[in-house]
Amino acid sequence: MSIDIREVNSETLDVSLWIANNERFYKLSLYCKDYGEFVDILHKRGEYHTPGGVLWADPNVNVKEVNELEFNER
Repeated sequence: MSIDIREVNSETLDVSLWIANNERFYKLSLYCKDYGEFVDILHKRGEYHTPGGVLWADPNVNVKEVNELEFNER
């Protein structure tokens, strides 16, 4: 399935862009099997928001899309 980035909601886009473009988040994502594991690790570190202010566990984040965009080819 291909995702049209123009149709991704702002919370999902924020999360995906931070994972893809921030070295620390990107490196962490390489060790995680999916977005759920990524968020669990961040929460254990006391990090609940992206630097853009979106909750990592915001209910508006489309986890399926984040997994496809950032974790699919691992």
